[in-house]
Amino acid sequence: VCVLERQIFDFLGYQWAPILANFVHIIIVILGLFGTIQYRPRYITGYHV
Repeated sequence: VCVLERQIFDFLGYQWAPILANFVHIIIVILGLFGTIQYRPRYITGYHV
């Protein structure tokens, strides 16, 4: 039982970094979309100028 638990925790240990990186990336994309929507008039006027 201890060997099985150790193998499971060792496998998850390698998987936590990609899972956390993916979660942080999703949060950054969502915040970026909200920022773009909030400041859209500035982007439009800057594009037209």
